[in-house]
Amino acid sequence: MNESLSIMRRLWAGERVGAASLAPVWPAALGGPPVLIGSWAGSRWIERAAREFDGWVGSGARSSWGLLREGIKRFRDLGGRRAVVTNVVEHLGSQPSSPDGPDDACDLKCARDTARERLHRLRELGFDDVVIVPGSHEAEHLQELHALVLSSG
Repeated sequence: MNESLSIMRRLWAGERVGAASLAPVWPAALGGPPVLIGSWAGSRWIERAAREFDGWVGSGARSSWGLLREGIKRFRDLGGRRAVVTNVVEHLGSQPSSPDGPDDACDLKCARDTARERLHRLRELGFDDVVIVPGSHEAEHLQELHALVLSSG
C-alpha cells in the first residue's frame, strides 16, 4: 500500500512512473483527490493519516467505542484534519438497545433518542462524518435518518 500511494501521488502530480502517465493533468485535478486512510486505532497508519494524508477512517462495526475514542484522540493529537467513522449499523427501535460500553461495537441498534445521543457522542469525540449502514433504504426511512443526524448536533 505504501508503494502504491507513492505512485498515485506522483502520477497525480503529473510525473511519469515507468510507462504510466496521466499527463496532461488538468489544473483542477493536479495533486489528485483527498486521500483518507482507513486503519485500526492502534495502527501506525493513524500517524501517517494525520501527518501525510487528508484524514482517517475508523470502523464502528470492526472496532469498539473505546478503540474509536483512543484512535480519534491520537489522530487529533497528531494534527489530523478529517475523521470519519464508518460501518455504523442502524436499526432504530431495537429493544433492548445494543450495549455501548468501551468494548462494544459502535452502532445505532437502539431507540431514536439513544441513537441521537450516540451520534452526538461521536461528534464530541471529534469525528467529522459518520457513515451509517441503514436498516432500510426506503426514502422515508433515509429522510428520518437524515433528520436524526441533523438533530444530534
